[in-house]
Amino acid sequence: MKNKILELEALRGLASLYVFFHHTLFSFKIVDKNSLLGILFSFGQEAVMIFFILSGYVIAFSLNKNNYTFKEYFKHRFIRIYTIVPFAWIISYISISLLNQTLNYSMGREI
Repeated sequence: MKNKILELEALRGLASLYVFFHHTLFSFKIVDKNSLLGILFSFGQEAVMIFFILSGYVIAFSLNKNNYTFKEYFKHRFIRIYTIVPFAWIISYISISLLNQTLNYSMGREI
């Protein structure tokens, strides 16, 4: 049995990239919603649904393939996902600060 279904992984990757471009193009007002590119990337909610449906299938496939208990699977996923979260927070903070040109080094609220 294959470890992964590469076609489904590719579709999940494309759906996540689509959502990324949807948010980027509209949040930063890079394109007008009525333009051709705006219309092309106006289906962000649908791409999220596709991503979650495929993810559910991939999770079920992984649980069946590896004979994990739910607790073991959750532990694996938690370690895999949350070890990179602090790095994502740092990169997000720096990116937003550079875009707004307001890099603030204090971690707390100023009085």
